[in-house]
Amino acid sequence: MRILFIVLFTSITLSGFSQKAPAENVVIVTLDGMRWQEMFGGADTVLTFDSAAGYSTKYVQKRFWANTPKERREKLMPFFWTGIVGKGSVFGNRKLGNIVDNANPYWFSYPGYNEIFTGYPDTAVNSNRQVPNPNVNVFEYLEKLPAFKGKSAVFASWDVYTSIFNEKRSGIFVNDGFRNVPGKLNDKQSLYNKLQHELPDLFHGPSERLDVATFHIGFEYMKANKPRLMYFGFGDTDEFAHAGMYDYYMDAANKT
Repeated sequence: MRILFIVLFTSITLSGFSQKAPAENVVIVTLDGMRWQEMFGGADTVLTFDSAAGYSTKYVQKRFWANTPKERREKLMPFFWTGIVGKGSVFGNRKLGNIVDNANPYWFSYPGYNEIFTGYPDTAVNSNRQVPNPNVNVFEYLEKLPAFKGKSAVFASWDVYTSIFNEKRSGIFVNDGFRNVPGKLNDKQSLYNKLQHELPDLFHGPSERLDVATFHIGFEYMKANKPRLMYFGFGDTDEFAHAGMYDYYMDAANKT
């Protein structure tokens, strides 16, 4: 069974996939706030050695530093650079003149996700508020087709994805924020539903859980229900970047 993997970093646009045969299933992964600099060059030469930094530069140096950008990026994201890249295509390395830009003028989350999944910008989508998206995206379009009916799922850390995918109108199954997966569950699904509420609330609010919870809840759903369209929307990198915690940002990128 062929699976098409598309990885999108919301500060850039990047994809890794194989097209030797038609894909039967599609998995899309985004890392919110992930910079192209680390993606293609690994640990930043300035931020890693900033003596006035309010984060642990020693941790970054020990964990992620190496002499060349190629070595550093492989230390940061080994699965991506040694596993996915050899089987697909990568776009967005600006140092090689491979410029991939978003078309919307806002440069933040909701407008960016609208653009990713519809293929075009919309200046009416101009905030991160929980407003149902007026635009039909590719998941919703395919959800209406008999071959994909009931076979799409969205799992995300941030609780605005319900609006981005307009869950009520689209009929797409969306699990975001701290929502539990409903219905008859296996033991692991029940455990992960519970654990998401017991993990440290690092972002101090009800709107975003840790990516480790999003992944395991979504991955168990994926194994149990086998959707043809699957999306994982991760956010730890963005939260730690906003907080200026470069060590945690790097760690999040590595683990995700």
